[in-house]
Amino acid sequence: RPQVLSMCTVRLPHVQGGAIANFYFLTHALERALDAPGAKDHPMLAHVRALGLRLTAGYESDLKQLFGKEWEAAAARARTPATDAYVATLERADPVQLVAGAPSCALL
Repeated sequence: RPQVLSMCTVRLPHVQGGAIANFYFLTHALERALDAPGAKDHPMLAHVRALGLRLTAGYESDLKQLFGKEWEAAAARARTPATDAYVATLERADPVQLVAGAPSCALL
């Protein structure tokens, strides 16, 4: 038994970084959509923006720590088709859909 390692105690930067990279892409897409010119004046989105949840920079910092100066390339390699699909959904979302998507990205 002593030789069995728990996945919780082993640092796997490529696994952790892969998950964080996908959160980064999703959050960045949502923040861009919330800041788009057509979204700036929508009252529902104003409430979401008022929460002040700006998480992209934190994910970027984590990725830099895990992957170093090549973090952008490492993050791009980790990006999944599911992330691509969700980013595309966020990019074409209307204000109500952005409000619905905000909690899922904020909780990542």
